[in-house]
Amino acid sequence: MGRKTHQGAVGAGKVQKFPNVDAATSVAADVNKTYWVDTSSGGLTLTLPSVPAKGDAVRIFDAGYTFDTNNLTVARNGQLVMGLDEDLTVNTQGAAFDLVYYNPSRGWRIYTT
Repeated sequence: MGRKTHQGAVGAGKVQKFPNVDAATSVAADVNKTYWVDTSSGGLTLTLPSVPAKGDAVRIFDAGYTFDTNNLTVARNGQLVMGLDEDLTVNTQGAAFDLVYYNPSRGWRIYTT
């Protein structure tokens, strides 16, 4: 089996390919990867990188369509998420979004298409 990637738009005429990672247990995320998160066995935590750079992204998909019953916690790892000093709880079934890092005063921003 070859390396799988997910393509996503990052601007007019540009497509960025992210390697895919299947996650059924808590995981420390790497930048510029797609995480297919399956919480069907219980909630789990995805920990964001502690030293991101502007434009770094983490792509998240609810692979099991179970975030509504078994939440995903996105641990901020010392950085802000949407300008807030708190972890992000994802409890929407079928959620799919990117977290893109901007700067220390705004932190990780949610991006959806």
